[in-house]
Amino acid sequence: MTSPIIHYYDNGNKKSERYYLNDNFHNKNGPAFISYYQNGNKEYESYCLNDELHNDNGSAKIYYYESGNKFLERYYLND
Repeated sequence: MTSPIIHYYDNGNKKSERYYLNDNFHNKNGPAFISYYQNGNKEYESYCLNDELHNDNGSAKIYYYESGNKFLERYYLND
């Protein structure tokens, strides 16, 4: 598994997590990119393999309301 690059808001909450392999978004074990609202809830997450949106087990892009509830899911295989 690749190690994440994590950015933080000034309040200490995570702003984003990014997983790379050879300079491409890539994570076989979960989302390759996660963005967070300042309150700590997820804003959206993207599942990628070799920089392409891809998820064999469900949606590859998920968007959330600031409350934490899902509002949109998109499905992709090989972008």
